[in-house]
Amino acid sequence: MTLAMKVLIVEDEKNQAEILERFLLTYDYIKSIFFAESTDEFYESVITEKPDLILLDIQLFGKNSLQILKKLEEEKVSLPSVIITTSFENSEYQIEAQKYFSINYLMKPIDEDLLKRAVNRSYEIINKGKEKLQEKKNLINYLNNYSRLPFITITDTNIYLKHEEIVYFISDGNYTEVYLENGNNIIIKTNLGKIEKMLSKKIFYRVSRKLIVNIFKILSVSKKKKHITFSSTNINELAIPQKSINDLIKILNNISQP
Repeated sequence: MTLAMKVLIVEDEKNQAEILERFLLTYDYIKSIFFAESTDEFYESVITEKPDLILLDIQLFGKNSLQILKKLEEEKVSLPSVIITTSFENSEYQIEAQKYFSINYLMKPIDEDLLKRAVNRSYEIINKGKEKLQEKKNLINYLNNYSRLPFITITDTNIYLKHEEIVYFISDGNYTEVYLENGNNIIIKTNLGKIEKMLSKKIFYRVSRKLIVNIFKILSVSKKKKHITFSSTNINELAIPQKSINDLIKILNNISQP
């Protein structure tokens, strides 16, 4: 996925705004450019235009534009990436700017190479973030149809299981034992490696050589005790390797983030 980026130039010097615009127009991935000359226009533009990137002058007719970032944050508005463009070599401003996802703090007159690096870096960060968001939306859509997914067909044994019925698979040599939500278990004459190829990696995670779990059945992960518990009261907790504990926590944190 290639991002088409929206950029807001916040600058009260018309000549400087035009220079920045000419520079930005050389990028084919920049979809649109908007302007704000005052703190009021800056605030309204973030709300209405929802830019991906802001080129922000700190002082606008004597007013501190960083205060608008603070106001937006307090109002729970999602803040875009920011490149500061300023004539003020003030460390306090620079420290304050870094609180608001500032990509770079550039002094005027702006060096074109430094600005180019800053815009490219911003693009890469924003693009990765949007790709991750799209992946999460795809996963949510996938899980909304979770109960309507096709049965998992265990070949050669004529066993058909629904995804939401399965808590975990555990290997026993050339056999695999399946533990179900209702507390029952089934022994299948198929090894775990073959079963893994039948499963959706969006739902099932191979914890170890002998164990595959349904990540949406996990209730808790304990680093101290090195075990996981499941939402089903019919299923006992399982000990798992430390590396898998850390990996599972990352996976579950990514899923649970809004």
